[in-house]
Amino acid sequence: MGRMILYIVGAIALVLIAGVGYVVYLTQKSVVSDNTEETTFDETGPLVNGFAIVTKNYPRDLWGNGQDRYGFVDAASKRITFVKYRLVESFSEGRAYVRNSKDGCGFIDTTGHEVIPLIYANAGRFVGGVTIAEKSDGEQL
Repeated sequence: MGRMILYIVGAIALVLIAGVGYVVYLTQKSVVSDNTEETTFDETGPLVNGFAIVTKNYPRDLWGNGQDRYGFVDAASKRITFVKYRLVESFSEGRAYVRNSKDGCGFIDTTGHEVIPLIYANAGRFVGGVTIAEKSDGEQL
C-alpha cells in the first residue's frame, strides 16, 4: 500500500496517496450564527433619516462569500432590530427594505416591526407611499 499524507490548509484538505493528489473540500454548513437575537455589532453606518445600519461581521468562506448580517439603531444608539438581516437599505418614508437569509424580502417600520412580510422575491423603495413588490413566481403586485 502507498503512503497517505494528509495536509489541512484552511478549509481544504489535500490528500497525497502514492504521489497522486486529491483535493477534498471541507466546509461548514454555515459560518453565520443562527441566533436571530444577535445584539452585538462590529460596525455602525452613518445616520440617515435618524437611523443607522449596524453590521455584524462573520468570517468569509473559502470563496469569499459574504456572511455579514445587518440591523438598525436609532440616533441614541437604541436597538431598533436585531442584527439578523442579510441585506438592508436605509429608511425611506418610515419604512426600510430588509432581506432575510431565506431570500425573502419585505419592509420594517421605524419600531422594527415587519409591516410588509418577508415573503417577496424583490421589492423597490417606497415613493409617495407606494412600492412595487414581486412574488417568487414573477407576478408583480
